[in-house]
Formats: sequence, structure tokens, C-alpha cells
Amino acid sequence: MELYTLSKFKKAGRLAFLIGLIFLLNSCGGGGGGSSPVEVTETTQAGFSYSSFSAWISAFNKFESDCESENANCTEQQARSLLESAISSLSIETEAIHVYYTSPGVGGIGFNPGESSYRYFIQGNSLFETWKFDSATFGSVAYPGFEVTSDFFSYPTFSYNFPGSLSGLLSLEHERIGVTDSSLNEKVFKGIHIRPLENSGIFWTGTQYNWAEIAEFDYGNTCDYSGDPRYCLRISLDNKVDISVTGTIFGFKTFSGDMPASGSFSYRSYAVSKGVYEKGDLDFLYSGNSIDAYNTSSCNVTNPSHKSCAWKTSVAVSAEQFISVNFSENTLTGSIGMQNFYYESSSGTMTLLDNASYAPHKSTLDNLSISATITGNSFSGTVSNSHFSGSIYGNFYGPSASEIGGVIVLNTLPNTSYYLSDAAFSVIVISGKK
Repeated sequence: MELYTLSKFKKAGRLAFLIGLIFLLNSCGGGGGGSSPVEVTETTQAGFSYSSFSAWISAFNKFESDCESENANCTEQQARSLLESAISSLSIETEAIHVYYTSPGVGGIGFNPGESSYRYFIQGNSLFETWKFDSATFGSVAYPGFEVTSDFFSYPTFSYNFPGSLSGLLSLEHERIGVTDSSLNEKVFKGIHIRPLENSGIFWTGTQYNWAEIAEFDYGNTCDYSGDPRYCLRISLDNKVDISVTGTIFGFKTFSGDMPASGSFSYRSYAVSKGVYEKGDLDFLYSGNSIDAYNTSSCNVTNPSHKSCAWKTSVAVSAEQFISVNFSENTLTGSIGMQNFYYESSSGTMTLLDNASYAPHKSTLDNLSISATITGNSFSGTVSNSHFSGSIYGNFYGPSASEIGGVIVLNTLPNTSYYLSDAAFSVIVISGKK
């Protein structure tokens, strides 16, 4: 049996149920002896079957063990069957805000697009992922849209821990992706992801049927490449200050027939935000110096440094808070706020904003009031406070709606479909359980 390991490209925390699948099989022969083929443990509720992330992790770990012991169950067919079943069971919901410029400092718009999507698919012996954002036109500025497909294992992920009490609970991960299409057009971006870490199938939010991540994509022009297969070692040129901030919920949705028809419940929830939280110039400090909301000074510079020619976003994390759901009235309500704010002081280093002068910055994400309507196994509605207004989109996950997950997209007041003058936007992911 010939095995090709891809462990050096393994994504720590990225879709945790795929962690065990670190082998692609070019050719497989029988091993000695055999245990039973891998099966995924399911929970049955009212006739509906659910598989949790922990069940998938166990299944992939069993498959990996079979391969390491050269067991006859270690076959390409078994690997493909497991992966196809996991992908087909998984729901992926994405919302985003884009900030787009036709050239640095000119013709800028920020907007929530009509459609954002993210998906996995198998082709040959590889697992591919596709990000897609639809095109849009606002005033005289046309956003061309964006779509890129890449091999999930073909680029490295650089993982860093959050500081303080969030160490071991959240990770900061950088990914650099460069893709050249059949017309030799190059698409380059750096993804900066905030992801919950898994511990025995349970995530930081306490959930096991859904997990949420927040990401920022900083678009560049060209990459320096390395390795075989090649990957983007660094962004070598960037003249684009445009970014996308996305919130994504991965999970196993509650079947419509398993949704409660009555009763009220509280969901213990946590949230993570990424964005620029003030109007106009950014009024918080980086290393003691006041800055604008974005940096254009390093545009068109060879091998630009981290956060050059880009918006200077920060991250906010909530403490435990509660969302109320009334299934008799099909309503979801609550009030959330962010307590800890961080900025990436250098590549991979998160620094807590703990000075009292940051209070105005932090107050922009206080007392966000949520009011949503439940339809089937999903919900949607409005979110607002004195600074922001926007929308929430989400779903129920697991047996009998045991968990919730949602994405909040916020624009500065007055809320419009796009904005030019005020540097304030935010995307929040929220995840919790009864």
C-alpha cells in the first residue's frame, strides 16, 4: 500500500471533522486482518438521525488508524465515501461585507452583497473549496465580484494562539492563496481567520453540531511561489485596499420535522466580530499612534508588509450571553455586546486593547438588540444599537433545535445598502446551545 501524507498542509481547526483525513491514497492493497469498516455514530431523535462533529472526528481517526496499521479497510473507496458523506451532511452558511476601491483611495464602496457562498467538492483525489461573491453596482462604482477555487490541501495554514484566557479556545490562522486560471489571470488573497478550537468534539461555544468562524480576505495582485506543488509564499505586490469580511457557520441543521412547535428556551451563546467600528477616521490606537481606518502608503510596493495597502480591522470577542427563543410565537430575541477587543499588532500576534482610551471604540458594539422571526429551521431579522444597524441570518442545529448559529452584518447608521464616507462596518458570528 502506498500512502502520500499531506500532514504538513493539515489545517489546524479548519473543519475539525476533516482532521483525520491526512492521507490520499494513490494505490491501495489489502493489509492483514481487519476490523469493521468505519461507521459514523449517529444520534436519533424523533426518527431523525444526526451526526455530530465529534462523531466525524472519531470516524476519521479510526480510518487514519486503519491506514497506519495497514488494515484492509484503508482504501481510497472508504476515504472517498467518508468525505462525500460528511460534505453532503454539512450545511455551510456565509454572509459578508466588502469594501472595494477602483483604485487606492478612489471610488470606494462598502456593501453587503446579494449572494455569498462557500462550498467543498471532490475532484479526482483532491478536495477543493470555492469562495464566491456576486458582482454588484452602486452609483458609479461597479464591484466585479470574486470567485476562486483552490485545492484544500495545496497551501499551508499558519496557526497562532489567542492570548490570555482565550488561549486554547480560539485560533488565529493565516492562509495565502494564489491561483492562476486558464487565461493566466492571477487571483491572490491572504485569508485571516478566527476559528474555535475543538476539544473532544466540543468547541469554545459549547456546541458540537455547529461552529462559527470569522475571516478577512485581503486581496493582492501577485504572489511569490514556492514548493511542489507550488503555493503562495508571500504576496509580492498589492495595490488593492479592498477586503471582504465574512462570517461562516458550519453545521448539521435541525430537520424541519424535528423543530419544536412550542415552548421557550434560552441559548447560552458566544460571539466573535471583525470590522472597523468607528465613523470616519479610526479613533483607537495602534502602538500609541492614531491612524486612519486604512493604510495606502505601501500600495504598489514589492513584498509589502503585513496589513499594508489594507483596512486596519480589529477583532472583538464576547463573554457568555443568552439568546431567547419562543417556538410558540416563532420569535428570537436578545441583546449582545462585545467585551474584549484585539488588534493584530504584528503578523500572528493578537494584542488586547486594554487602555481606558479605547472605551469609545468598544462602546460601538454594546447593547446590540436582536429581533428575528423563525421560519422552519432558520431565522432572520434585525440588529441595532445607537451606532449600528443591520441584519441577522441563522439556523438551528442538532436534535430538537439544541443549538443555534448565525451571522450578523452591520453598517454604520444611517443604514444604507452601501456607504462611502463613514468607516464603520462589522460582521459577527454567534453560536450557542440550550
